[in-house]
Amino acid sequence: MVYQSDCAETVNCVELSKSGNDMSRREAELSAKVAELRVALEDLESLKIRYFNFCHQSEQQEAQWSRMLAEKDIAMKEMYHRIKNNLQLISSLMRMQAELVTERHASAALTDCQQRIRSMALIHEHLYGNGCNDEINFGQFTRSLVGELSSSYAVGTQIRCAVNTNPVTLHAEKAIPCGLIVNELVSNAFKYAYPSGQGGEIRVNLAEDPAGRITLSISDHGVGLPAGFDWSNSHSMGLPLVEPLARQIGATLTVNQQGGTSVSIAFDGSDRALAASS
Repeated sequence: MVYQSDCAETVNCVELSKSGNDMSRREAELSAKVAELRVALEDLESLKIRYFNFCHQSEQQEAQWSRMLAEKDIAMKEMYHRIKNNLQLISSLMRMQAELVTERHASAALTDCQQRIRSMALIHEHLYGNGCNDEINFGQFTRSLVGELSSSYAVGTQIRCAVNTNPVTLHAEKAIPCGLIVNELVSNAFKYAYPSGQGGEIRVNLAEDPAGRITLSISDHGVGLPAGFDWSNSHSMGLPLVEPLARQIGATLTVNQQGGTSVSIAFDGSDRALAASS
């Protein structure tokens, strides 16, 4: 019995020892897990701080970019405004000079140059009113330009203009040559298509097909161009300008003299064509 009692106590001691060792091991494991969790929480806190710093820096950069874009827009708008005003001033000076010149051809040449400058000023006026975008609604511009030309040339005549334009958008580098082409062809139609006070119509059409190909045409039912007419040897400065202007924007120039005169240009209005031509 004593022997059995001693054995039982020994077993209990061994079991208690094992239990203590298990508890110590579990406490150690728990402590390690707590330490790992503490490290993970510290990493998470650090990550949160870095995230908030990144968001703050991003907000600052975005605000800076917004300020820079706003300043750029203001500068572009001011540039367009100043160019427009300077061109209008030059146009006014040339008009005054044309009124003082007594020689008829010199006065007419100054008037033509004055109108060309006015057409370029009108483009910058549309750019200024377009939120500083480098593109304009060329259909709207064409209507404005033809309206001004009609007011200048159609006084006391029976010549009327029929303008049919789609809302075609053009980059400024293409809009300026096209505007000058419209100016030259419409002006020449007013001056020469219907001589001796004849009445008639000048038609201006602007369209864009689904592929982005733009066609601009100016036509009349007037007397037409003289037989064997050579644009490059014309005494007028306007007509020789049309061909190089069309070539500048990569346009195909077509002249039809059946039942009057019809001049059309066709070109790609996309920015890719503009980059390729430059």
